[in-house]
Amino acid sequence: MKPSEKYEIILRQSEFIPDAAQKKSIVMLDNLHDSLIHRESTNARHWLQKLVLPNKALGPVRGLYFWGGVGRGKTFLMDIFYWCLPFENKKRVHFHQFMNDIHHALTRADNIQNPLDKIARDLKRQFSVLCLDEFVIIDIADAMIMAGLLEALFEQGVVLVTTSNSPPQHLYYDGLQRARFLPAIELISRNCKVTNLDGDQDYRLMGLEKTHLYTTPHSQAALDQIERYLSEHVTPYQTQLRQLKINDRDLAYNYCAEDTVWFSFEQLCKTTRSQDDYLELARLFNTLILTEIHEMNSLDDDVARRFVLLIDVLYDHHVVFICSASVEPEQLYQGKRLAFEFERTSSRLIEMQSQQYLAQAHT
Repeated sequence: MKPSEKYEIILRQSEFIPDAAQKKSIVMLDNLHDSLIHRESTNARHWLQKLVLPNKALGPVRGLYFWGGVGRGKTFLMDIFYWCLPFENKKRVHFHQFMNDIHHALTRADNIQNPLDKIARDLKRQFSVLCLDEFVIIDIADAMIMAGLLEALFEQGVVLVTTSNSPPQHLYYDGLQRARFLPAIELISRNCKVTNLDGDQDYRLMGLEKTHLYTTPHSQAALDQIERYLSEHVTPYQTQLRQLKINDRDLAYNYCAEDTVWFSFEQLCKTTRSQDDYLELARLFNTLILTEIHEMNSLDDDVARRFVLLIDVLYDHHVVFICSASVEPEQLYQGKRLAFEFERTSSRLIEMQSQQYLAQAHT
């Protein structure tokens, strides 16, 4: 099945409204889909050439770089493309998870000369197509790593399909020693067709507008609504671990997707967690779901303090917050010591349901 065929099926079965930018992008995905299938079949026929030149593709194929504002369907289209590729040597991963994996690989390759070249060769044995969601460079370490890794991956013939809020020329904008990253931008532009996906529809907002972001009281109906939102708007991340590694400590969760995570209040606020843990979650996920929040009093000050920290961090990073609670925001804390701090928290919980807040890009 081609991406355009899958796209049409989804349109008929959902409330998605197509726009010109998406239609143009679907054509590009169809063309890339056909080119990759042709390359795979050609590689399979030329088995002798693969033995002689195992790391070289028989012909260069340019990938795609989709950029645009929040909620324009970039990830949606990339996921359709990934689903339609009829072979196994492909990988779809969120950028933050990818970088985390690369940092671990570099640690293991500490005594190896040119470790990025080795990592690229290892990755090429796993996949020939890399679908990378939410490409963003925010620090010099990642900038230097990606500059070298992209060069090595493209040299290996890996095809990149990626999404970003920024065009390539704005990646790592005003960053420290940005000149050293400019060759990577040139590589992206040379090896990917760059297309803007700023259409008229904000699909993220459309889905969130139909979802009660703060539901009270906590009930089966609240859980059903959350599960319905996840099934309609989130691509599951296939894992059986039910635990995340956050700052070298395990953290249990109810559900995890590439950009969405769901915890119970007990998992996230009634265990020993720090602001650094919440900062890491805000970096990794653009949507956080928290269920079974209960009313707190002076005996729960440690729990309440963690909740205040959590909301402050999520608010500062524009993370979408979906929750169920026993009472309304202004009634959540009945103690005295943290009353002032909780006034801010209550106000932010209300603001985080507004369209103005939801329209902000995750940072």
